[in-house]
Amino acid sequence: MPSLAMVVPIQKNEREYKCYFCHNQIMRSFIQLSDAKVAAQYRSMTFPAYRRLLDFSSAVVAPIAIGTLQNAAPAGLALLLARPSAGEAELLSIFVTPRLRRSGIALELMQRTLAYCKTHRIRNISANYMSGQGSTQTLENIFNKTGWTIPQARMLVVRCSLDSIKSAPWLNRYALPKGYEVLPWAQVSTAEREALLVSNLEKPWIAPDLVPFNFEENYEPITSVALRFNGAIVGWCITHAVEGLLRFTCAFVRKDLQRLGRLLLLWDEVVARMPEAGYSVGMWTINFSSEAMVDFARKHMQPYSVYFGETRGVAIKLGTATSKQGSL
Repeated sequence: MPSLAMVVPIQKNEREYKCYFCHNQIMRSFIQLSDAKVAAQYRSMTFPAYRRLLDFSSAVVAPIAIGTLQNAAPAGLALLLARPSAGEAELLSIFVTPRLRRSGIALELMQRTLAYCKTHRIRNISANYMSGQGSTQTLENIFNKTGWTIPQARMLVVRCSLDSIKSAPWLNRYALPKGYEVLPWAQVSTAEREALLVSNLEKPWIAPDLVPFNFEENYEPITSVALRFNGAIVGWCITHAVEGLLRFTCAFVRKDLQRLGRLLLLWDEVVARMPEAGYSVGMWTINFSSEAMVDFARKHMQPYSVYFGETRGVAIKLGTATSKQGSL
């Protein structure tokens, strides 16, 4: 039986459109969410860190939320963060209720979302996702069918539990050498912070993407540590809580000390502090441009990991790309 479609009048909580599609007695609709009460039914369909976007309470942040209903029940959600003035958006998540998967909802939801974005002058959309998940292949198939770029590896991601890592030979390998001290990052003095800034300004030695002061927002205070050597701060590991995991966000040691394994002194201390902070799983993200760290992770961390994969990135230009399956 051919599919039927009809457009119904816009309701107050559906700012842009509501379209119904009837597939053999199954009524499916797509709505653009803008009301927090209506969106509350969809909050579980995205990651916890993004659920606050469905409050639609920020005058600065511009979320795009496209919901799907099947037979009047919420069935899926695509959530994006838009920069309308730049004509850009980031796809944060796309989700379909498990019992309704493999019925074409996710593909149709992606198509409707891209059509909505194009209509509203969003021309460039990017997305990042994790490999090795049960949904990875399905997601990549949808990207391929709707005209996104070929996925590109961005970051290596390693997760280790306290149980899986306890026998790793690279932990507890060294006693703290003379002249070294590991201390909580919160105890780094104002004078030491200023000295760190001045020394890096005079003769840059900190990797630009690993400056610790850029990662202090909401950092985890118990497990974030610094390495002091002969009275000067020469390294750090700044951590953050991410959905119940402890992320080793920013770890760095001065270049002349790296070959001595001093970074492992910091990791040892962070792992030792994890139980006190209430974490049992740590997560490392490693840029593929850091060949030495990637090699270390593959050789020495992977055997003790509970997850070893990568983040991948895709993008689409709506001005030039069109869906292979049609659009709204």
